[in-house]
Amino acid sequence: MRIYLDNNATTKIDAEALELMVRCYTENYGNPNSLHRMGVEASNLLEDARRTFARLLRVPVESIFFTSSATESINWALRSAVRTRARLGKTLVIGEVEHSAVLNTAKDIAQTHGLTIKMVPVNKRGEYLMDELEKLLDDEVILVALMSANNETGTLQDLTTASRIVKKKSPSALFLVDAVQSFGKAPMDIEKWDPDFLVLSAHKFHGPKGVGVLYVKEDTPLVPMITGGGQERGMRSGTQNVPGIVGAAKAAENAMKLYAEAVERMRTHQHVIAEGVKRLGGVVITPLDNSLPNTVMISFPGIAGQHLVNALSAEGIYVSTHSACGSKKPSSHVLRAMKLDPLIERGAVRISTSRYTEDEEIKRFLEVLEEVTSLFRL
Repeated sequence: MRIYLDNNATTKIDAEALELMVRCYTENYGNPNSLHRMGVEASNLLEDARRTFARLLRVPVESIFFTSSATESINWALRSAVRTRARLGKTLVIGEVEHSAVLNTAKDIAQTHGLTIKMVPVNKRGEYLMDELEKLLDDEVILVALMSANNETGTLQDLTTASRIVKKKSPSALFLVDAVQSFGKAPMDIEKWDPDFLVLSAHKFHGPKGVGVLYVKEDTPLVPMITGGGQERGMRSGTQNVPGIVGAAKAAENAMKLYAEAVERMRTHQHVIAEGVKRLGGVVITPLDNSLPNTVMISFPGIAGQHLVNALSAEGIYVSTHSACGSKKPSSHVLRAMKLDPLIERGAVRISTSRYTEDEEIKRFLEVLEEVTSLFRL
């Protein structure tokens, strides 16, 4: 039996989404920018997908742009913010536990433009410290970037409070929200968060890889990052990935249609896993009362996380130590920011389920986990 428990890295594609994509590749394969009938048909499919995302997010259709990934969307938003706000200040405020797409892009921009980065610290649960955020904000801040849910621990963030603080203390700053892990798994309230930019990634909610979504609030300045033929209303040139975008929209639609059932299922599995880990003498790092329903970060102090991942993989069970984008790094910046005991940090392993995860898979995972942890302790 192959058991996939690394859904925060990527997900199995939705069957309906895949079916629509195949149809786009084999029947409706015109260039959406061509004037003939097949081009118009492709363009209609593209715009239908844009309307779907606007409806699901409850935002104007003109605020939705399609990219190749969340990383591209983040780069576009951050670089636009700096180019349009640099005259107003010299400071970026970034969450200490952000994804590397935000952290490394911010570092590159800061170095290139002579800016200062201030980091928002977290507590031992991985939650942003709002009083510390407030201290970092002033008239020099031109952008604040925070995630809605952490990709490693699953910790949810209070972006309603964060947004209110940002708007009050740094009214000229642009606010970027990385909502990649939230969509389809946790409540998202764009009205209360009031972001200038918000980022999604299709392959995190059972859509295809290679499709990112960028929401840009009305009147937020946006600078084209890719120039050429003028696609995406002149903001992101290059022929659009119609099959991928259509598949992403269908996956998003189904994720929201199945939201309540999926969350209940994932939350049940999360608690079963957590109880099983505790019973085996492990530590649960994820704050279960304030987390994504599908994520459990655990640790068996004294057993290196990578060794546990490899042992489980040999049995056909796939988990990870931390973010897939940083999996080749020796440790997690997220866990370091949380200031955990070094033994707990070294042993950390992330389990992330999906709506496709079966009860029998969780049962088998815990059985194998007991076997391999017992062997390591001999």
